[in-house]
Amino acid sequence: MGPDAWQNVLKRLVGRIIKDSERETRQVLHRQRDFIPLVRKLSERTLVGEKSISASVAQRPTPACHAGCYWCCYQRVDVTPVEVLAIADYLRSQWAPDELAALQQRIAVLDVKSRGLNNEQRFLLRQPCALLRDGLCSIYAVRPFPCRALNMLDAQVCRDALTSGTLPNGPSERIQLDVNFATQIGIDAAIQRLHLDNTPLELTAALRIALEQPDARERWQHGEAVFQPAAANQELTNSAYANMVEMIQAGW
Repeated sequence: MGPDAWQNVLKRLVGRIIKDSERETRQVLHRQRDFIPLVRKLSERTLVGEKSISASVAQRPTPACHAGCYWCCYQRVDVTPVEVLAIADYLRSQWAPDELAALQQRIAVLDVKSRGLNNEQRFLLRQPCALLRDGLCSIYAVRPFPCRALNMLDAQVCRDALTSGTLPNGPSERIQLDVNFATQIGIDAAIQRLHLDNTPLELTAALRIALEQPDARERWQHGEAVFQPAAANQELTNSAYANMVEMIQAGW
């Protein structure tokens, strides 16, 4: 299959993922169900979509990312309220009280240092995500979709970027990038359609709120802008995300 043909296949897949993610999220919000199973279901569906399109690509490049490779975990991550609430629920259910209390302290310290920074400023801090534990993501099962999307074909690019203090700039695998951002956009579309606050949130600041305020979900679902202090200070600029936002606005 030629490049134009498989890109058309990818476009159709992205559209389907957006619609399916929007529908599934809206149902969970309507029925007041847990967010952890939702995130897992959407991530599994994304992986199935990736595999389905792989058969159409003659030589799909392989990302260099692997367990213990955390050079990208120094960047700002923008999330939806659904994603951050799923993480908070996961931490409460999986971590011992003393471990969770220590994590909340680390999150608070990082929040003070990183609140309001753009991606470049956040990267220049050279402060890793507070959710890293022994070089591994401690919430891997429910990690945000931008974390699932981000990839690089050469891990050395990320290492060198962290050393030099410049954002990583190298080739990445497009399918993984697009389908995961499509999932996040579907979640965001569901939030919009239910007229809830869908302000993009910075992960560290939003998670601090979600953990310190156990009633955050209830208040948010009742229309309160409980996460407003964690609002990201600029629009997401990833081209794949921006293009898919236009697709939603066009009614795709």
